Amino acid sequence: MSWKKGKAYALRPVFRELGQVAALVYEVIEKHQEDIKTTAITRETGLSPTSTKNALEMLQSWNLISRTESGWEISKTGNLRSLAEYLGVIESVAAQYAAHKKQRDVWHAWLDSRANTFGTLALMTDDYEYSDEDIPFWPDIEPHETTLASLTLRVGA
Repeated sequence: MSWKKGKAYALRPVFRELGQVAALVYEVIEKHQEDIKTTAITRETGLSPTSTKNALEMLQSWNLISRTESGWEISKTGNLRSLAEYLGVIESVAAQYAAHKKQRDVWHAWLDSRANTFGTLALMTDDYEYSDEDIPFWPDIEPHETTLASLTLRVGA
């Protein structure tokens, strides 16, 4: 599918529980001013007929859409927010926001602790001892006192 001009919305909280297929089907129905048939929904979403049918049944069972003589429409009595609250999604979204805020605070504290520190620049001629066995090109015949300079000189030889 290609992107069409218009607004792009984030996944609404209730569809974290109901699924992305249901979200896609709901948005196709929502963007049409008039009722839309199942075959048109399948064509616009690019989903299989079975997936579209299952999503329509689920959305209808939660009273988010209703069937009319000419197709499907958004139900006037259904409410995405109240259903999200009923399914407990609002609390999980709030917990995720809180966790992200805590992670950002830790990240910013880490950045602030390094804002005014000056490190030393390593040179190729500096001798640093390496003994990491996880490096795949580490020579097995060299002793553990191998330095970066000796490895560099050996490669160039």
